[in-house]
Amino acid sequence: MSVITVMRRIVPLPFDASECGYVETPMPVFELVDPRDLYVDENYQRGLSERSFALIRRILRAFDWRRFKPPVVTRAADGSLHVIDGQHTAISAASHPRVDRIPVMVVEAEDRESRAAAFIGHNRDRIAVTPMQIFHASLAAGDQNALLTARTVQKAGARILRAPPRNGAYEVGDIVSVRAVQNLVVELNPPKARVVLETLVKGGCAPVSADAIKACAHVLYSPHSTGDVDAGALARIVERLGPDIDERARRDAKQSRIPTWRALAMIYQRAAASTARIRQAA
Repeated sequence: MSVITVMRRIVPLPFDASECGYVETPMPVFELVDPRDLYVDENYQRGLSERSFALIRRILRAFDWRRFKPPVVTRAADGSLHVIDGQHTAISAASHPRVDRIPVMVVEAEDRESRAAAFIGHNRDRIAVTPMQIFHASLAAGDQNALLTARTVQKAGARILRAPPRNGAYEVGDIVSVRAVQNLVVELNPPKARVVLETLVKGGCAPVSADAIKACAHVLYSPHSTGDVDAGALARIVERLGPDIDERARRDAKQSRIPTWRALAMIYQRAAASTARIRQAA
């Protein structure tokens, strides 16, 4: 599957000068240091948790200088270097037997208050990478699982968005629940996953939600399902119920204390049984 290359040049945005703050501090400098010589001030930085160990292990297993972000550090009065941002990166480097020096970005922050303020800024002033962005990056990198998922989605007439639409106006077949689709492809197989997505596209889902994906897969392929509903019939049921069914499923789920997708699957199954009774009576 070919990936279209789209390059976007960095250009300034038309902000007024009055909107731009500026703190008179020296520009950072880069140094090569032994990561084992770095310190973390636990007065304002968190200690290591189970999640921290898991993250460090992931960094170690896939250590790659192309993915390396230099930690931000500052030099204390005694000459020691204190990490402001990037302690997990520094610890993974210190733990790696083939890494003895790393680049760090040294900034001036003379006292603990200014270092703590810088720490807050690094962790607050950032935009988290979304699963959608990671998926499209994986696609561009030629990741086989991402390519398989993309082909399955394309064959179903759907598309994985790069970001939710700003106006909230989704089109039929739009997908933002990347993990739900990837899990679907793995847990079933690409042909069955395509049928599930195709059913929801034909049913007019805009967007195709994670709950709808799980509910549809359950009705069509779960061994615990009755198996009386085919994809075509389910697509007509989804279309007839319309988008308001999502709210009803959430209410049923809350009342019955079950996941929303399971409540939605039960609604689909009841609608299918009702349709079958009407046909038999006719």
